[in-house]
Amino acid sequence: MLTSSATGLDAGAANGPRLLLAEHHRALEEAGSELLARTYADEPRALSQEYRVFEREVLDHLAAEELVILPGYQDASPHDAAAIRADHAAIRQQLFRVGLEIDLHLIRAHTVERLLAQLREHAQREDAAMYPWAQLHLPLSTKRRLFVRLGRGIKTLTALRSRH
Repeated sequence: MLTSSATGLDAGAANGPRLLLAEHHRALEEAGSELLARTYADEPRALSQEYRVFEREVLDHLAAEELVILPGYQDASPHDAAAIRADHAAIRQQLFRVGLEIDLHLIRAHTVERLLAQLREHAQREDAAMYPWAQLHLPLSTKRRLFVRLGRGIKTLTALRSRH
């Protein structure tokens, strides 16, 4: 569990960016599964509102990685960093597609399923190499910023799921 106290944050930041990032992926996966289930409900307004929260959290996760982790990881593993950036572009494109379908009230479950599959594959790529690298090489101040940013995201996603 994330804690906002300075001691808890310092301990978490020093020991667990890999765990935090994986936890954020898990929270996104659960929220995405809820979203998929809601595509079958006849509540387009609620689906749109929930999707916008989900979309914002995915985009923030990608931005956090691009701003905080990828610049250093690029030097350590340029090929993998390029593949991660390509994944991010594909995920953004699929997020747009899902959002458009929701806005037009034409959402298809397979569009959401494709997004969730992309997110799962991407998480596996990052868990395999980039997150272990971040665990060892990010400065403590950078880890702290990451903890604050993604910690808020986990809370938001948890609150979104608890509405049901």
